[in-house]
Amino acid sequence: MADNEDYQCLVSGVGSLSFTGEAVPCKLLLREPSAFPVLVSPRKDVLIAASLYGKGKVVVMAHEEYLNRESFMDFLKNAVPWLNPDPNVNIGVHNTLPVLSNNLSASRYNVQNTSTLIQGLGVFCTTGYDDHQAEEIISFVREGGGLLIGAQAWHWSTTHKENVLIYFPGNKIISVCGIHFTSDYGEKGDFLVTEDMPQVPLYTDYHYLVRGVGSLSFTGEAVPCKLLLRGPSAFPVVVSPRKDVLIAASHYGKGKVVVMAHEEYLNRESFMDFLKNAVSWLNPNPNVNIGVHNTLPILSNYLSASGYKVQNTSTLIQGLGVFCTTGYDDHQAEEIISFVREGGGLLIGAQAWHWSTTHKENVLYHFPGNKIISVCGIQFTSEYGEKGDFSVTEDMPQVPVCTDQ
Repeated sequence: MADNEDYQCLVSGVGSLSFTGEAVPCKLLLREPSAFPVLVSPRKDVLIAASLYGKGKVVVMAHEEYLNRESFMDFLKNAVPWLNPDPNVNIGVHNTLPVLSNNLSASRYNVQNTSTLIQGLGVFCTTGYDDHQAEEIISFVREGGGLLIGAQAWHWSTTHKENVLIYFPGNKIISVCGIHFTSDYGEKGDFLVTEDMPQVPLYTDYHYLVRGVGSLSFTGEAVPCKLLLRGPSAFPVVVSPRKDVLIAASHYGKGKVVVMAHEEYLNRESFMDFLKNAVSWLNPNPNVNIGVHNTLPILSNYLSASGYKVQNTSTLIQGLGVFCTTGYDDHQAEEIISFVREGGGLLIGAQAWHWSTTHKENVLYHFPGNKIISVCGIQFTSEYGEKGDFSVTEDMPQVPVCTDQ
């Protein structure tokens, strides 16, 4: 994990940086403890970030122009030895960055101008608009290489419908390091470098799930049930004003689960933006196979239109990365639990209040959906959930976790 010493190495002798001119930066998002902010604007937009990944390191700039701007050279000449302290290391510099190349050469670095990652480099300086070597660059960093990369994703987002955090080329490279380029404009101006490392909140699983979702409507004929959180890995996503959990999520083994308090919400147009976030959170691989229960045609059509490989099915089948289903059939409970434990993603919806009216058994243990999700620390209950149009909060809502057994 990075500490203030890493930050001090990067900003030594740098009093301020100018994010002015025609270049419009994007905001950077931090998602892992290994990632840390280097330059944060007054309104808390991260414009430079860094991270430790495997044996290597990464420095990320919120626009590629900053890699080629004279006023940034003092900072960038700090970044290179932080990325790799060997003064004799070979530095690969993308052909579109002549100012950086000339400055590093003048500082007696062994510079190789290139358009791709090549053998024998210790640091690679590039832009984030080409992902054809994404796996090679990730491996390069993991094995000890240093990566200096710049891009902005707001322009790409205007011509692409795909999720920026997953599909933007630069994010296919740096997301494993816990940093993402976003489609949001970053603040422009002349900004002071702070004496100590600035503090910004991590972009958590919760923030990923609700990104771009302002509110969700739990109205209409469908009556949700309350969801109960019982494990430390489970967390609330949508909570009503009276503190009823209506959407929750959890990590289990190598996999993840998102739970909806009624199956209709899996098949409601107004929930599709959220559900698309959920699917990409459950499995970030854009080429993953998504199994969608036959009773969820709206979800199936939406995910297909979004470019996912969808297989309509009534059961968990081989080769899926995510399974979207309802919680009324437990004949594959053990298989689904194993699927999640081994890295699969489960999106499931149900309500247990109706089942409780026709069954005398304890809902928390005998309701079919609970035989699947209880191991993940979430349970459907027999209690009615609150209905209404509910805003998605900026920070994850806080609800008590049930600890009684």
